[in-house]
Amino acid sequence: MHRPGLRGRFLLASLGLACVLIGGFTLALQQFIEAIENELSIPEFRQEFARYVDVWQRSPNALPPPPMGYRLYLVNRDTVRDLPAALARLARGIHEEITLDGLVYTVGREDRGADSLMLLRDGRFDPVERLEQMLGEIALSALFAASLLAAGVALWLSSLVVRPVERLAAQVSEIVPGQRREGPVDVLDDPAIGLIARAFDETLARYDALVARERAFARDASHELRTPLAIVLTGAELIEPAVAGDPTLAARVGRIRAAAEQMEALTEGLLFLARPDALPAPPPYSASEVVEAAVRIQALALGADPQIRVRIESDGPLLAVHRGLALCVVNNLLRNAIEHGGAPIDVVLSPASLSIADAGPGVDGATLEAMFEAHVRGAGSTGHGLGLNIVRRICERLEWKLDAWSDGVNGTRITLHLPPVARNVPAASEQTPGRRHSS
Repeated sequence: MHRPGLRGRFLLASLGLACVLIGGFTLALQQFIEAIENELSIPEFRQEFARYVDVWQRSPNALPPPPMGYRLYLVNRDTVRDLPAALARLARGIHEEITLDGLVYTVGREDRGADSLMLLRDGRFDPVERLEQMLGEIALSALFAASLLAAGVALWLSSLVVRPVERLAAQVSEIVPGQRREGPVDVLDDPAIGLIARAFDETLARYDALVARERAFARDASHELRTPLAIVLTGAELIEPAVAGDPTLAARVGRIRAAAEQMEALTEGLLFLARPDALPAPPPYSASEVVEAAVRIQALALGADPQIRVRIESDGPLLAVHRGLALCVVNNLLRNAIEHGGAPIDVVLSPASLSIADAGPGVDGATLEAMFEAHVRGAGSTGHGLGLNIVRRICERLEWKLDAWSDGVNGTRITLHLPPVARNVPAASEQTPGRRHSS
């Protein structure tokens, strides 16, 4: 449901207040007129009616003609049927606001045997009734005029109230996280806006410190992690020929090398996510190279045949991103299919996409919808739920499309759609997407 903004709420409150005030004034005016009517109009009619009754009782044939605005009825058994129904059912006495032929009358009735006298006064000739009608029209016009005035005043006041907020929003929108700021946000000496501005300043200070720590980590990790990983990989490559004759040692060295290569690719991906800027694009290379490398790494990591069936329909699209990023994505997708799906694993590289499908039991709809979120795991998973989340974040930064499918019975298929030449793209500010099964 749409909620009005600050300006709209201010306007509605002002109009509501104007309506309440005018309504209260109109009600008080009606009560005042009712009091005047009871004090002046009814006693006047009662006096006139008493005069006619007195003459009628003393000399029925000498009744004077009624004054302007009055009507007189003399009724007996023969003429009572000719009376309007609204008058025929009236009892003896004074009756106010009787409607007859669309007009409002004050009616007095007196009975004497089978005969009756009725005196009617047209409300249009009652000065108090005319005053009430005139004041009602004035009140309606005043309500309309007051509403327009209240709307204008409310718009003016809301502009005064919202202007500092808009200026604060404009200043905050120009702040770039991590860049040096000249000083606290200018609040125009407004105490209320100052509370918001100080909260912004404190939050931005914490955010700047967080950005500084992340950049320091990315800078230090690029030096401190890559060097030992390179040493491990070089050592494993040198040891492999020496242990080739011993299958057990060869398998262990192969797993060390695979773990180091996976760690190197994962480090590349995490550093990429930590950097606020885009990496320089390397020369394009075929996606098939990354797929073959990922299959080899998984086979070395398991120390056995993981039953991966690879079908390369073409060399696939060209990749112009750092090889470690692409390897991190494919490695995580492939490892997820092996560890949480089931053999055999079908890997299909087409000219525009990479599809990885397992033969496991599949996942339910709720898990499929959220499987790329952090810490989301399947029912039988023993992992931490981070691998697919890292894949999604890298794909979002690279503007690659990622889809997942499963019917909950026949395994799970994840498809990575790639443009003809997948390149590094400028890193936009990270967004936190909602629950979904594609990115």
